[in-house]
Amino acid sequence: VNVEFKSPGRGIFVAYLDIFYNDISHSQIPYRIPLIGLGRDSTANGSPDFAFERSTLSLVCGVFDRRRSTLYFANLGGGPLTINNIGVDGDDAAVFLLSPGPGPFPMTLRSGDVSSVLVNYIPKSLGTHSASFWVQTSNDGVQRVERMALVGTVNNPNTCPSYMESYYHRY
Repeated sequence: VNVEFKSPGRGIFVAYLDIFYNDISHSQIPYRIPLIGLGRDSTANGSPDFAFERSTLSLVCGVFDRRRSTLYFANLGGGPLTINNIGVDGDDAAVFLLSPGPGPFPMTLRSGDVSSVLVNYIPKSLGTHSASFWVQTSNDGVQRVERMALVGTVNNPNTCPSYMESYYHRY
């Protein structure tokens, strides 16, 4: 398989190559390979430039089950970027778990480096839950916190094992 990336602009671009098995017992479960392309500014100087692949990560537990997703972030700039820490905060932070996170901290993303973290949505109640994934960076003595919204929805408790397990443990 030959894959070519042509940048449509500045940012991180993620697509997936799904490979399906010939074995009928595995026909619905593809082997998924992420394809990551970076669109960088050709005028990038020696300054680091942090970027998320998207502004919001939406996860769903239920009919269209998507309770985990890999989140990518990168340094699109021309110089090294120091990552001091990552985490999740907000009212519903406890239902979004990171595993395994990058680290140990601090860590450095060189120009063009991409890092990732797996976000798991483990809801304990019906409805919509929200929190914020954050990355603390520092360069040249300036500390910043970059944020991305996390949104999770339980739309069918009968097909959401983590919700049902917590329901039965409560009663």
